[in-house]
Amino acid sequence: MMKTTSWHRTLALGTILAPLAAFSCAMAQESLQPVPEFPLSDGPLIIRQTVQPQRPFTVTGSTGVILGLQNGNVELWKLPTKVFNNLHLSAELDGYTVPIDLNAAAATIDVQPDHTTVTYSHAAITVRQHMFVPAGDSNQAQGAIIFFEIESIRPAVLTISFEPAMLQEWPAPSFGRPSSSWLPIGSGGAFVLSTDNPAIFGMVGMPNATFGPMAPYQERPQSLPLQFKLRFDPARDQHHFFPMIAEVSQSGEKNSPTAIAAMQSRLVATTNALPEIYRQTRVYYDHFFDNRLTIHPQPTFRYGHAMG
Repeated sequence: MMKTTSWHRTLALGTILAPLAAFSCAMAQESLQPVPEFPLSDGPLIIRQTVQPQRPFTVTGSTGVILGLQNGNVELWKLPTKVFNNLHLSAELDGYTVPIDLNAAAATIDVQPDHTTVTYSHAAITVRQHMFVPAGDSNQAQGAIIFFEIESIRPAVLTISFEPAMLQEWPAPSFGRPSSSWLPIGSGGAFVLSTDNPAIFGMVGMPNATFGPMAPYQERPQSLPLQFKLRFDPARDQHHFFPMIAEVSQSGEKNSPTAIAAMQSRLVATTNALPEIYRQTRVYYDHFFDNRLTIHPQPTFRYGHAMG
């Protein structure tokens, strides 16, 4: 029998640890960061009105849906899965001791072909909630996307709360409210949402965010909402967008550390590619009627006068 030397042991240990070190290095490079501001559509096709808080609105597409009320309380689907509902925003500013209920401060809603925006307007802070579903033949992104634009002269903490769902379209069975755990990623992190079915799990992440109170498993019947605590420093974060990205399990995936790592990679990739994902969506709607039949009414004539 060959005698095992310390050199052989060191070599074997290096063989085992090298892939782990490479994996750890790769994961360390996957960092959630705010996205530098990019231009949004400002074309003539826009419906802008004062918010009617209890009136509904929708943002739809082939791979995702956002349904909710004009006060910004929405649910988000990455078809065929509803990821979360009851989105609610509040803010706390340095030197301003009263918490601000932003949903109650919803002021305007703008609907354009490529995105919809709810603007929360308060004397101390303005937040715009931009929403769209990726479109375009070469656009690989799927599901609905929300990203926030913040204007404040003081540092602030934006609390974004929501109730996890992980429900698939009827008639798929329900597996109850998902459990959640926190996964730090770069400057922010993500909630990992797990159900009793290992094939149905998901993730919702944000840059510059930490987590709010999370009830332990035995307290789960209280159904506390999950909370992102998003830190905004105007000196550092001005002219940046803060995406709220949702991912769900793909066909054949089972809830495991490997699958969670793959999902994290997809979430970070979507965040980093947000400007291009939106650009392709904007181009798709800019040219939507290029190859489609449209009808243009012509004036009719009656008694020798043109009638519109």
